[in-house]
Formats: sequence, C-alpha cells, structure tokens
Amino acid sequence: VSKSSTAAASTFSEGDSLADGRSRRIRSLVFSGRGIEAEDLMDSVEFFPAMNGAEEFLSYKYHCAVLKKSPRAWSVFGEVAYASWLMHPDKAFRALIETDLDDCDQEARQTIILDCVRTLMSCKRFADARTIMERWGFSSAGDEFRYYYGEILYNGGAVDSARKVLQELLLAHPGDVFSEKARIFLLRMDDHRE
Repeated sequence: VSKSSTAAASTFSEGDSLADGRSRRIRSLVFSGRGIEAEDLMDSVEFFPAMNGAEEFLSYKYHCAVLKKSPRAWSVFGEVAYASWLMHPDKAFRALIETDLDDCDQEARQTIILDCVRTLMSCKRFADARTIMERWGFSSAGDEFRYYYGEILYNGGAVDSARKVLQELLLAHPGDVFSEKARIFLLRMDDHRE
C-alpha cells in the first residue's frame, strides 16, 4: 500500500475531510458553469459507492457526459443546479425562462429542463414547472419528460389532460421504465377518483 493511498484512506475515515474538500470544489465548479474543470477534478477522484457524496458525484459525472456536447449549456445548468441546491425555485425558474437553450443539443436541453422541473415539483410549484415544459415544448422529448409533464398536469389540476398524456406514454412505450411509472400513476389516479 502506497503512502499516499494510506494517507487518503486515513483522511477519509477521519471525517471525510479530503473527500469533502474535493466534493465542495467540484460543486463550486459545477455551479459556476466550469464543467470541464469539474470533470477533470472528478477524474482524479477514486470513486466508491460508500464515499461521502456518492450520489451527487455520480449526478455530476452524468451531467458532464451529457453537457459535454453543448458547452453553452454548462452556464445555464450551473445556475439551475445552484438555485436547486439552495432550494430557491424562483431562481431556477428565472434561469430557464430568461435564457435561450436553442443552441444546446436536445439531450442537454432536456436534462437541464428536467433538473429545474424536479426542483419546482419538490417545492410544489406545478404551474411554474408546467410553464417551463410548455415553453420548451416536447415534440421530440423522451419518455421521462412526458411522464413528468403528466404528473405536473395532474398536480396542477388538469386531471383529464394528465390522464391523456400518461395513457399515450403507456401505449407508445409499454416496456419503458417511465411508461411503467405512468401505469402506476394512472392506477393511483383511478384510486383517488373512486
């Protein structure tokens, strides 16, 4: 065992100070829209599932892979991620309403929108989440996008529209994970109706 790996293991077990320091630095880079630097730092970290901040780390790794194709997307994602982390749905909402994502590829745009929408939904801001989704449209959106749109419609009181969106998803992609979520959501909707 090398001296540096022993020191890293020791530091990690004594309160995760090394991991926490890197985690804070990665988060800071992401929030400031400096994705390439964040990815370089993440590549220097030896990942293991039990590490402090593993879920956040994996989320940022995923975003690095998706947003790499659209460097402009990093600044918008950074704003949305920072507002979400602070639980400031108004700032996340404004970051998307006041920006132009047209120069981002479809996957990057959809990823940023869904991150913002999840934050708005967790704060029960369904009208704002609906505004975001409808502003950016979803003619070529994936099943995850359609599922959340149905959930937003339902929670915003548009029950019939929600049912239609979720049923279309279920029929179009019966084996998809979000189609299965739609099926379960539809069953719950039926339970509440009775």
